[in-house]
Amino acid sequence: MLKYHSTYIGFREIPDEISLCINLTNCPKLKSLVVPPSVKRIILTNCPGLESLTCTFSGRLISPLEQITISACEGLKVFDIQGQNNPDLDIFLQGA
Repeated sequence: MLKYHSTYIGFREIPDEISLCINLTNCPKLKSLVVPPSVKRIILTNCPGLESLTCTFSGRLISPLEQITISACEGLKVFDIQGQNNPDLDIFLQGA
């Protein structure tokens, strides 16, 4: 379930067996994004107010996260990928 509270987007109750792609474009008021562990791709474009992106993972299995692309998110101060253990994870930062 996607919850939007003005400047924060959070996810709740997403079963682990569901793989998601998050693609957010032109979200100038978005300040924080907490990504659930079942996400495979994150693409953020032109979110200048984004200050915090958290994509943590814990567990014995390999994280499903394969790609993080951040473009034109100049306000990003916190980029937390603690526990991400997928050797195929690609991270692309452009103007972040």
